Amino acid sequence: MNAGMLHDVPEELLAQIKTTIPMDAFGRPEQIVEAISYLLGSEYTTGQTLHVNGGQWMP
Repeated sequence: MNAGMLHDVPEELLAQIKTTIPMDAFGRPEQIVEAISYLLGSEYTTGQTLHVNGGQWMP
């Protein structure tokens, strides 16, 4: 998640981690807000786990 918490992580490590993300980018806070907005607004979605991770982990 690119929300300031990666500020002290060395660039080489960030590049290595990024290669494990199929979307080839770190997530942004706005993308989490979009997922939360969807779940709050959906009247017919129940009991789901929504993975907002750029495809880095898929069950």
